[in-house]
Amino acid sequence: MKKLFAAIAFIFKFIGKLFSFIRSTIVNLLLLLLIGVIIYSFLQSREVVIEDDSILKLSITGSIVEQESDVDPFSDLVNDALGFAPPTSETLLQDILDAISQAEDDPQISGLLLDLSTMGSAAMNQLESIGSALKQFRLSGKPVIAAEDYYNQNQYYLASFADQVFLNPMGGIYLSGFG
Repeated sequence: MKKLFAAIAFIFKFIGKLFSFIRSTIVNLLLLLLIGVIIYSFLQSREVVIEDDSILKLSITGSIVEQESDVDPFSDLVNDALGFAPPTSETLLQDILDAISQAEDDPQISGLLLDLSTMGSAAMNQLESIGSALKQFRLSGKPVIAAEDYYNQNQYYLASFADQVFLNPMGGIYLSGFG
């Protein structure tokens, strides 16, 4: 009887070790696959080809800021899980200025289209800095065009630096005076 129990115990130990081996092998293979995918994504080239006579669409999304706000990853995870809306997006002022400056020097860029439809709040000094960069861009002989369905005061201020401003006939402009 003892030999029978010993044989059954040996079989169960063998099966347990076999399952542990299979489980650890599968987990290790998945880990190696994940590491391989990460390395491949970093090594793959992401070359952007710009054709001649391209127009840069400068889309300013969210508020214009000098420095991005700190983001708590845990709060983002909880907000996503609960279905709450993400916080408002931000665009760095320096990114906008750099994009305009690089487009000015790029021979394949023949003009700039301002997309201000999703632009949020901005301080007047930030708008003036962008306006100065747009003036400098126009000095290169390349046109700046602004076309929207609706302009608020900040959007229209930036659009005023364009060579041409287009407004949808059914659109509007909201201008307010000093309060």
